[in-house]
Amino acid sequence: MTGLPSPAPFPPPLPSVPVVAAAARVWLGACAACASAGDRANGAIRRAGQEWQGPAAAAASGRSRALQAEARVTSDAGLTGVVAVAQFARALRRLGVSRSALRSRVDDETTTLAHLVHEPDTRPDASALRSAAWARHRGLLHDLEAWKAGWRQAEEELAAALAASTTHPQHSATHHDLLDAAHRALLVLDDSPAADATRRALRDGGAETWLLDFDPAAFDGDGRVVVAYGDPTTADHLAVVVPGMTTDATAIREVGAMALAVTGAAASRTPRQTASVAWIGYDAPADGDLARGRLRVRDLSDVIRAAGDRAADEGGAELVRFTDGLPDRDVTVIGHSYGATTAAHAAADGMDADRLVLLGSPGAATGADNASDLRLPTWVAAHDLDPVTWVGGAGPLGVDPAHADFGAVRLPTNPVDPPHLDQAERFVDIHTSYLVPGSASLEAVAAVVVGSPPATVPARTATGAGLAADWLRGQAAYELMSWR
Repeated sequence: MTGLPSPAPFPPPLPSVPVVAAAARVWLGACAACASAGDRANGAIRRAGQEWQGPAAAAASGRSRALQAEARVTSDAGLTGVVAVAQFARALRRLGVSRSALRSRVDDETTTLAHLVHEPDTRPDASALRSAAWARHRGLLHDLEAWKAGWRQAEEELAAALAASTTHPQHSATHHDLLDAAHRALLVLDDSPAADATRRALRDGGAETWLLDFDPAAFDGDGRVVVAYGDPTTADHLAVVVPGMTTDATAIREVGAMALAVTGAAASRTPRQTASVAWIGYDAPADGDLARGRLRVRDLSDVIRAAGDRAADEGGAELVRFTDGLPDRDVTVIGHSYGATTAAHAAADGMDADRLVLLGSPGAATGADNASDLRLPTWVAAHDLDPVTWVGGAGPLGVDPAHADFGAVRLPTNPVDPPHLDQAERFVDIHTSYLVPGSASLEAVAAVVVGSPPATVPARTATGAGLAADWLRGQAAYELMSWR
């Protein structure tokens, strides 16, 4: 058959969405590092100001604040560019789906034309077949041009957005708003388990939720994610929850639940606004048994010893950097389990916070033999049946902060019956109960966060070894009675 159109061309290839998204993530990291550098410089001068006084110190402090503000302006301009690049990547993803459909149509047209060209012009329906082929061809060319126009529009919009971002416009949005927008724009493009967990954690918090950090590749794939529940720039009180061992980015929903519990308990105490932060911002050590919810008392000392103090020390430095970048608010840092040791390291290093709460701590950090070494008013909650707290003083993570000799204020916990030898999972329940809604410890922590006097109990006089021995004696008596 003659008079047929030539097959339509394939749509041209697009840039790789993963490549563009990866470039945007590196760009975001550079923007965050810029702001963090300004925050760290200002924080270092502020900490030096505790001992460095006089005109020179005042001049250094003023200049460091100015540099911090300049770094934020540069970072914010870059963050608007990150959002634009991420939106371009999303447009490429949509264009890629359309391109696949167009390629299929071109393949179908090529096959159809190859068949028709062998048909004789003398066929009775030749004219109708030829007309139909041209109609399909014109429709396909129209859609190809529309697709190319969409691609050009996406590129033009990106170029315009990037040009605008370099002019450092005055934003009504805060730095944390822009961080949230940039991280959410990239989160949409991520299909990792950490991304899925983060999306769930954001939904748990509702509209008043900010994604302040998200990098699923951080810490050799364990990931980093920071979610704020409530606006950290306007809240009267800000609580930062630091989790412990086995925590990676996929656990953000569980850590977020702890942060939300603090916010909810605080709201019942004061009309003033309290925001909370779920902070998975360090490389917490992991153990397979703990990750699967199994805690064997006889293995606990080995687990803590294997974890050591290094992750807490490095995590404390990360926490100091994070708090340096927080708005000028009333800040309480709440560390749970190994996160309590991490938070204690940060406090000893001069963390910019107002209060410190240590929950279920295996130790108050090496070198901190007294609460005064932590440089912050310190409260501790430690259940006598929480075996993680028995490690304090016996392992490499420092002394027991719940002991009377340490000098911290001890908060109450709910009484429970001692677990039996065949109920080791109950130890996990005890260790994870400190921020459970309705618990005595949560109510006390909320009081600390909002600056109210909390309920307190006497500090320990027994050692962890003594508490473990008391439990074992009780279990021996129970087993003997059960046997009889």
